[in-house]
Amino acid sequence: MARVTKAQANGAALQPSEDQLLREEALIRLAEIGGGLHTDDDIVFQGTKYVLPINATLESGIDFLRKRLEDEENPFAFTKQFPYRPWDGARATQLAIKEFAGFTLGKTLHSFFGRQLPQIIDIRTGPGPHDTEQVPWGGMELPGMIGAVLYLGNYRDPELGLCFQVNVEAPRKWRRHLDGLFKLIEKHLRENSIYKGHAIDGGENFIDVSKVDPADVVYTESVLRRLEGDVWAFIRHAELLEKLGQDGKFAVLFEGPYGCLAGDTEVIVNRGGNSHRRTMKYVTECFNGTHARYSWDPNIPTMLQYRSEDGFLRSTRLTWAGYSGVQPVYTVVTSTGRSLRSTYKHPYLTPTGWKRTDELEIGDEVFVRGEQRKGGRAPKLAYRKLSVGFHHPYSHGSPEKGRHVDEHRLVYEAYENGLSLADYLARLKAGEVEGLKFIDPTAWHVHHVNHDTTDNRLENLEKLSQRDHHVLHAAETTANVLYSTAVERIVSVELSGEEPTYDFQVEAPEHNFTANGFVVSNTGKSLAALLTAQIAVQHGWTFLMCRPGKDDLTTTLEMARMYQPAVVFAEDVDTMAGPQSGSTIERHLDMLDGIKVKGMKLLTVFTTNHAEDIHKAMLRPGRIGAVIHVGAMDRPGVEQLARRVIGDALDPDTDFDEVFRRTEGYMPAFVRECFDRSVRYAITLNEGELGEIGTEAICLAADGLRDQYRLMEDAKEDKADASLTGALGTVIRKAVHGVSVVDGDGDWHYELAVDSNGG
Repeated sequence: MARVTKAQANGAALQPSEDQLLREEALIRLAEIGGGLHTDDDIVFQGTKYVLPINATLESGIDFLRKRLEDEENPFAFTKQFPYRPWDGARATQLAIKEFAGFTLGKTLHSFFGRQLPQIIDIRTGPGPHDTEQVPWGGMELPGMIGAVLYLGNYRDPELGLCFQVNVEAPRKWRRHLDGLFKLIEKHLRENSIYKGHAIDGGENFIDVSKVDPADVVYTESVLRRLEGDVWAFIRHAELLEKLGQDGKFAVLFEGPYGCLAGDTEVIVNRGGNSHRRTMKYVTECFNGTHARYSWDPNIPTMLQYRSEDGFLRSTRLTWAGYSGVQPVYTVVTSTGRSLRSTYKHPYLTPTGWKRTDELEIGDEVFVRGEQRKGGRAPKLAYRKLSVGFHHPYSHGSPEKGRHVDEHRLVYEAYENGLSLADYLARLKAGEVEGLKFIDPTAWHVHHVNHDTTDNRLENLEKLSQRDHHVLHAAETTANVLYSTAVERIVSVELSGEEPTYDFQVEAPEHNFTANGFVVSNTGKSLAALLTAQIAVQHGWTFLMCRPGKDDLTTTLEMARMYQPAVVFAEDVDTMAGPQSGSTIERHLDMLDGIKVKGMKLLTVFTTNHAEDIHKAMLRPGRIGAVIHVGAMDRPGVEQLARRVIGDALDPDTDFDEVFRRTEGYMPAFVRECFDRSVRYAITLNEGELGEIGTEAICLAADGLRDQYRLMEDAKEDKADASLTGALGTVIRKAVHGVSVVDGDGDWHYELAVDSNGG
């Protein structure tokens, strides 16, 4: 056998490894990105000979290079600021470091306050329950750059708000490499931003626009033209409008009647499988993070009850909850004593369709939550259990009956320990547990991917955190119906006074929810927002929802400017822009006017329930560019709604010109009720058979509603003079027409474990 000499061994030890070579090559590339390795203020690397300045001696040259070498090792402070939000910057930094080094290194910091450990934080990158990433924060070492420590933080820009900042302490010799790193971070922020081109709210939570169905909102032809020209055209045709000299900033007011409920109205809320009865005020504050003590994790879906077409209560996701201001409310009471306080515009579901509070009459029937369906609860999940002896820390049982653990958990634990299930069980029973890893059930769950709890194959198992497992099951569909719906008769509808009101938006297409046991409808303005968000995302625009009572409009506008082209949808602006707070909205409009950046594309849409309360400063031409009113329906809207409501039973020869003449001036709720009532008229005309529903049946139903509509209009005018609408609102409503919302189908999402009492 040949001997290896000491000199040969030393030579082998000095040879760099393949990883070292790759790292050095990556550092060279990084420095080249930052401006090159071969240039400096007073040293030039050129040719193959050592060249000294004229009159320099060898001694002076050696002394200069020695001092310069020492200077290269001196620590310098480098700072780079990026006009992006901090979490966006943290993710871009991680991507940049991984691009040149393949990994990141946390750094324990020492300060006056003691040791500060490196942080790895979870950030949201999308609306789905698994759209999260882990990114570094605080201090970290830079791979390959000895002595370089990078600190991730933020700074406040006077125009853009909170922005991302990188501070580096490093020897001067790494300055070119750091320039290269900063350029890589900038590149990833431009190309891989987690916010730009996505839909988010003012709290930087992502909004899922994938389930928005444009067919769920029936627009009048005039309103559709207004939306297309005054809102969506800015998104769809931005480049052409810019070439034509159109201002990239535009503000729109979207106003009309929306219903709301009293703050102490109770709903059944299910979060992560746990159900509670809570008031709308409480839910709104927890959902938006404004409650004095509680803030709900936005990653766990908040589920409410709604009535599906089969008549049973199922579950749908709450997507928006907001404060709607102090308004007059009416108390609606049924024959069983069930009651609900609502504004005069809030819709109730009746056997003949939706009716607003001011349309309800004594003796009318409304849908309410009924009895619990026998056998409606899903069977309790049963897992196969295996005996494990007495040494597994999370086993259950007794000395007499033995200790057990669910088989699917044991299968995954065996996998994590690199053992077969049989070998793992043998070690557990023998007490040979030293070095074994166990899954803490209070922190981690093992999920069956195909939902078959008897299928314990490793490929069907997934380890999830307890929270992620709750999120997954709360968002998935299950086949578990708990309650039917019933009808109760109205015995009184009386004005109760003025008080704070709230409203909810639930996931499309289930546009209803139960409140105090009544089946009521949510508003249509949030659907318009979601549809605008969908169009924005499709065209690469950033959509930002400014939620009333939760998000600061100034901060939201700052973020929109940062991630433009952008749309800001500011809900219920009347709660911040009334006569007593004109200076607040004036400041926001001044902020919009003050943005003079060339090529700026920023569309702002304000929504309101009460246009008459808007400060006049908002409505001056040049500040609010367009007003779009939600009101009565036009002829194309009536036809569209008829085809959607009546469906295949509609006579193809229906004269919609005549139908529109008979329904002209009707609010959408009346038009919908007309089509629902036409079923009864068709049965009468066809001598007990449904047959086709055509012009005659629809017109008879429309005529039958005319007297009720006149009474409702007279009552509404009296109320309007007292509290709700004024001269300005009347002028706006006479100028434009509106939109109605149509219910859709929906599926059960999660079991609601509630009692069978009313409420």
